[in-house]
Amino acid sequence: MHNVENKVAFISGANSGIGFETAKKLGELGVKVILRARDVTKGKVAASDSTSANVEYAYLDKQG
Repeated sequence: MHNVENKVAFISGANSGIGFETAKKLGELGVKVILRARDVTKGKVAASDSTSANVEYAYLDKQG
């Protein structure tokens, strides 16, 4: 396996489906994962459901 020390992944659409599974797996491997979802509540739930301390939700406001 490649060295994941100090690696960060940003995944949008990560509250469900392949985005969520990717965030979860990368977090389990030791990658720091910042996940994004359009719905704040769903994003926070997904981050806590990942069961990895390496996954967190970040709110990003749309610039307009």
